Amino acid sequence: MKSRDIALLLALAAVWGASFMFIKVILREMTPLTLVGCRVGLGALGLLAYYAVQRGWARGRAAAPIPWRRLLGPALILGLSNVVVPYLAITWGETYISSGDAAILNATTPLFTTVLVALLGQRVSQEQTTAAKLVGVVIGFVGVLVLVAGSAVQAGVNATDGWLGHGAVLIAGFSYAAASLYARRAFAGQPAIIAALFQTGGAAVMLLPLTFLTPPGPLSLAGWAALLALGLGGTAIAYLIYFQLLANVGATRTVIVTYLLPVTALLYGALLLGEPLRPLALAGLALVLLGIAVTGGLFTRRAAPVVPEVATKDDGKPA
Repeated sequence: MKSRDIALLLALAAVWGASFMFIKVILREMTPLTLVGCRVGLGALGLLAYYAVQRGWARGRAAAPIPWRRLLGPALILGLSNVVVPYLAITWGETYISSGDAAILNATTPLFTTVLVALLGQRVSQEQTTAAKLVGVVIGFVGVLVLVAGSAVQAGVNATDGWLGHGAVLIAGFSYAAASLYARRAFAGQPAIIAALFQTGGAAVMLLPLTFLTPPGPLSLAGWAALLALGLGGTAIAYLIYFQLLANVGATRTVIVTYLLPVTALLYGALLLGEPLRPLALAGLALVLLGIAVTGGLFTRRAAPVVPEVATKDDGKPA
């Protein structure tokens, strides 16, 4: 990768990793539903502004028409599965678990993708499920069990609440995986900014009416700063960096962010929120990352050059 792409990758890991911390901060002043609604609304506005500026720069050039009507259905489906469900699940889960634990569990998305491809086969993906990939899935989910067990024992969290919180974030990982398989065909041939804008806009349409049912109260300065960082940074800017990486280096190399994301989130939580770095959490992280590495073919020797692949979202997702 070029140095510019490496810088983008590190920036994406830093921004997405910080999202888990910002969620924890804002939950002190907002309910999960209100927080997610405001975050998605800000993210949609940010992406819309970027799209408007982009169109302004391209004024006078020929541009392919956007099939708005055809994309409305996929926008709502993807907005629900790739934004609403995972964002709500992660945010609600963080009311019971640490931001570091949430980031580790969020990194299971590639493992869930492997499971779905194994179950659904050629109907959803052209990838083959190998024994090595299934071994990686087992290793990764053993890491999840180690993480959850360590959280309940060492952090003193109520057992039921701990399992529910961790389970909610796992639901988010599954939802991200299912959405990635659907997104391949739903927005085939469309620019990356269109996919990002439509899915976030569709999510905003669904969430904003619910947000008004429980409007946020007055926020502190720290609350406003965290909300803006989460909406504009962790949602709008992060999506733009992510799709730029997909265009530059492809999905296989962009997946490296999956390895960096939990690490940055753990560091933010430890240094800025005072969350402890528990030995079993670190052991769980190591097993999850090892499982992702095995399912991603990191240890598989390739005998032939790799064919450039279509940009997909099979890798880790934002909080």
